[in-house]
Amino acid sequence: MHTLMYRRLSAIIALLASAPAGLAFAQTYTVTGYIEDDASRERIPGATVYVPESKIGVTSNQYGFYSLTISTEATYLIVSHIGYEQTNYVLPLRTDTTHIFSLTRRVIPLDGAEITAEAPLTVDQIQMSRHEIPVEELETLPVLLGEVDIQKTLQLLPGVQGGLEGSSGLYVRGGRVDQNLFLLDGLSLYNPAHILGFFSVFNTDAMKRVEFIKGAFPAQYGGRLSSVVNFTMREGNLKKFSGLGAIGLLSSRAMLEGPIVKNRASFLITGRRTYLDPVLRIAQRMSQYPGEPTRRTNGYFHDLNVKANIIASQRDRIYLSGYSSLDRLRLSEVDIPDSLVFGITWYNRLASLRWNKLIGIACSPI
Repeated sequence: MHTLMYRRLSAIIALLASAPAGLAFAQTYTVTGYIEDDASRERIPGATVYVPESKIGVTSNQYGFYSLTISTEATYLIVSHIGYEQTNYVLPLRTDTTHIFSLTRRVIPLDGAEITAEAPLTVDQIQMSRHEIPVEELETLPVLLGEVDIQKTLQLLPGVQGGLEGSSGLYVRGGRVDQNLFLLDGLSLYNPAHILGFFSVFNTDAMKRVEFIKGAFPAQYGGRLSSVVNFTMREGNLKKFSGLGAIGLLSSRAMLEGPIVKNRASFLITGRRTYLDPVLRIAQRMSQYPGEPTRRTNGYFHDLNVKANIIASQRDRIYLSGYSSLDRLRLSEVDIPDSLVFGITWYNRLASLRWNKLIGIACSPI
């Protein structure tokens, strides 16, 4: 009996002695934090954090947040995103760590590009039927009457149809147009269309990220059958003021952003309004028969996006978002005061307050 127990104990000791030291005693720690744009300090969704030694990685969510559990054997991280310079960070891991990474925009030369491939990246989340459309690419696509429309871009994806010619409705894999869930900074938006469905209510100048899920979407997006369209608004530049404007055939738009307190709080304001009313009046006068009662058509739409981004501390960030849109169509008799032959008005108004808090210990790269 003693001889058998001695042999078993010797075999266990020999097995432990022959195992690799890293396998027996390696510890793991969690690195969490955010990924930001170095120029504006806006959070970057979809950025990749990769560990070459263990060949694991993760992508940041729509708020630029990432969380990755790695072994102490790892010596550095690679942080990258399309359009930004790749950055390497040394990892002196001794405990769970919180860190904010900053990426610098890449200047791509026009004389050519070289594409190389490395070992496949292992990501801890894989989701089918999911598309993320870069807002920058929307400006390069053909548009109707000079109006950039995000929903018409989604109609170009497989499994999606647009219904009536020129409309912005989404019919995903045979579903109805009202079976799609539209989210703006986490809030549900109903009837996301202008002019009876011919233009969407989403201004591209205000958007940072568009996520489109047309199948197998998570349970948190319950209440719809066909798809989920998740819009995330930009946060505003924390370092300098900037703006832009555009004049189209049907509407004009403007955008202004900048710091409220430099590197501490920022704002973003975008607005759009159509000038259909004078066009409708001219068309009505040209089509009016002699002796027919003179009628006046007044129709227009506008929308406004507002967002404030406040950095309360290294661990706390507060977002205030607001949205308002209005459509109005009115047909009246010119010769009869306060007359109304036909009139319809509909609008959308949203407001949200979000507080992101990061729990951990801040550290700096070596």
